[in-house]
Amino acid sequence: MKSITPLLALVAIVIPRGPLHGASLPEAAVVEAQPLLLHTDRLIETLGNLGAPLEEGRRARLQALAEEPDESAVTRRVEAELDPLWPLLEPQWKDPKKWFKELCEAKGRK
Repeated sequence: MKSITPLLALVAIVIPRGPLHGASLPEAAVVEAQPLLLHTDRLIETLGNLGAPLEEGRRARLQALAEEPDESAVTRRVEAELDPLWPLLEPQWKDPKKWFKELCEAKGRK
């Protein structure tokens, strides 16, 4: 499944938190809506190109967020729509929950 590897990197960037084995990851801070929605659109396009498009309702809800003026609401709604995609990471990475938690908490480290 080498073609899905770029998707995993994008999913890790776009999905700030999500459930894995009943646990949750740190909640993302509010981010600027425009870049978040740009990456979300790229994720939607990538999934379609890989032959695994998002469900129409989910895609429409994500695209409708372009009209939302509240960046906090955009961040939370993107999280809510994309959280169910976290299980895609599990078979591809060893312990993605630990990896992402360390990434979120990397204070002063690169």
